[in-house]
Amino acid sequence: MPLYFIQWAELYIAWNKKEEAEECLSKAENLLNIGKIWLFSKKSIKINDLDCISDYIDLAKIYVSVNNFRKAEKILKYTKDAIYKKRHNDLFSKLDIYYSLGDLYAKKQRYKNAKHYFSKALHLQKKINPNSNAVSDLNKWLIEIDGILEIYG
Repeated sequence: MPLYFIQWAELYIAWNKKEEAEECLSKAENLLNIGKIWLFSKKSIKINDLDCISDYIDLAKIYVSVNNFRKAEKILKYTKDAIYKKRHNDLFSKLDIYYSLGDLYAKKQRYKNAKHYFSKALHLQKKINPNSNAVSDLNKWLIEIDGILEIYG
């Protein structure tokens, strides 16, 4: 059910209707917080159903696209923590988190953080499939970020 609202939010973004997208994101977030999953606890995350991790990642990506970076960062960091606390060995979820955090920080112009997460994504991508196009894309992004960091520090 949260995926339904996430997909509608994506459509609203494509139609340039950010208020409607935010409303759908809020509904998706509420659904993700009901039932077995509690994303926003005070100090720790309790995700009992690790199958919903991709829903959280999708939700965060949409928050990035509507420039709600604070909420996206919170969701991604808590989801990353939940994966590690549960010792969840799904490399694709970890890879998706690293890509998403790198993208988030690049859009926030926090290039050192972006470089950190893109480097982690590159390392993991090489483990999964060293010959993929993603490896060369990540290398290009890291070279671009290095260039930005050289110029602006």
